Amino acid sequence: MDNEDFILNIIKLYQKARETGSDNKKIRRGRSHPISANSEDLFALFLIDKINCDFIYVDQPISIVGRRGQIYPDIVIVKDGIITSFCDLKMDLGWKRRELFSFCKTKKNKLSQIRGKQCKIRDGLTKKDKIFTISSKLSFNVVILSDQNIKAEILRDHRKKIGSLGADVGLFILSGREHPNTYGFTPDELLKRIDIKNEAFNELIEKLRR
Repeated sequence: MDNEDFILNIIKLYQKARETGSDNKKIRRGRSHPISANSEDLFALFLIDKINCDFIYVDQPISIVGRRGQIYPDIVIVKDGIITSFCDLKMDLGWKRRELFSFCKTKKNKLSQIRGKQCKIRDGLTKKDKIFTISSKLSFNVVILSDQNIKAEILRDHRKKIGSLGADVGLFILSGREHPNTYGFTPDELLKRIDIKNEAFNELIEKLRR
């Protein structure tokens, strides 16, 4: 799956989410089904052959040994028994127009508390516990599918501030110009209107390979 295929499949998820679970035309849906879970699965599939890892866990609760509570990254990447990266996948920037930097800063502070620790993951299929070590170089990456739903000047300010946090926290925005949930187009028509940020894709994959 290349970058274009990934965005095309996101478009298809959005359009499928507008439908009901029935073929009966008398049943209509006002608000779409959420696509976040399917998007996370798709993103993991996109990554799996590109970053040379053992496992990618999706929407995985993690218990840190010796600490109370759990953390809930969208994507957890495991290499040789070590958790190397977390990713949070967001559809666009409408979810935290004003709070994106503070969100990333909080995540950076959390990294220092859990790096080098052992953690427990309960497999969603088998319900068996697995113990992993969290890398001393663990990174947290915010992956945004579209740069829409935020003013350009606010986004520039967030980028500048997040850049000051260093390489521990990454912000990767994968498309622009037109939102993948825009109405009135077939998936192929809409794909042509979207600016796919290939450089951001490449930078993200390179970081996750480390």
